[in-house]
Amino acid sequence: MVESVLPILAHGFTGLVQDVATQKIVSRAIRYWMAANARGVVLDVKIPVACSGLELLAWTVLQQRGWLTAESVNKLNVAANLRLLLYSMDIPVALPAGFDALAKRNGAYHGGTAKGPELIFAVRNDLVHPAKKAAKLEWPSSPELTEAWRLSMWYLELVILRLLDYQGGHLSRLKHGAFSIDSVPWAS
Repeated sequence: MVESVLPILAHGFTGLVQDVATQKIVSRAIRYWMAANARGVVLDVKIPVACSGLELLAWTVLQQRGWLTAESVNKLNVAANLRLLLYSMDIPVALPAGFDALAKRNGAYHGGTAKGPELIFAVRNDLVHPAKKAAKLEWPSSPELTEAWRLSMWYLELVILRLLDYQGGHLSRLKHGAFSIDSVPWAS
């Protein structure tokens, strides 16, 4: 796949030359992706790094489109920003099938109403922000961490591919343990 995909991605990246700011942001987001995908790094670190890449991309793209202004930046939380970005890029926000640990967490903590962006940032927040009361200290379970990482990486990969105007197939992180090439969600 690399032989056919790499030239397409290079062309997409070259297309960003006209927009130096976006090119720099995409380059930085790719570095976040690389760090969050590195071997030997624990999920407790990978998830906040992937979420930082998503936060950076959401902030940049929404600002460029005029959807995020100085007045609204403090009114929307980062999960809402990501959800808006994903909607605008035709990337599904619903929790994918088979993400049972996050679905259980959704029911227990969010009344079943949260979508993928809210769930990955809730896990990230539990990792990086201490509980207000030591008696309520609960870390996400190993399955929750694994699913939050897979979902955040899927979002990060798709947003980068969308910004590079990629229309082909990708190795989806949604099918755990399966090697499957799926079309990008926005492909016509």
